[in-house]
Amino acid sequence: MMAGVWPGQKERLYLIQNHCPIPAAATRCQGLCSAEVGLFRKVLGGDVEVAREEHIISGARRFAYRITPRPASSGISQRER
Repeated sequence: MMAGVWPGQKERLYLIQNHCPIPAAATRCQGLCSAEVGLFRKVLGGDVEVAREEHIISGARRFAYRITPRPASSGISQRER
C-alpha cells in the first residue's frame, strides 16, 4: 500500500506514506517537505494538529504524520480566529 490512514490511541490518526514521489528534489530542497506538512494542515483545518513523526529523507522507512484533535477551548475553531 502506498498510503493510508490508521487509528492511534486517544483520538489520534496516523497518515502513513510508504514512498516519496520526488526523492531527488526533496533531498535538495527541504522546503518541499515543509510545504507538504503545511498542505495537510490547511486541508485538515485548524481543529487538528498535524505533526510529522517519520521522514524518509531523514532516514526513516516511511512518512508518518500524527493527526490529533485540538482541545476545544472557546468553541471557536482555529479558522475563525
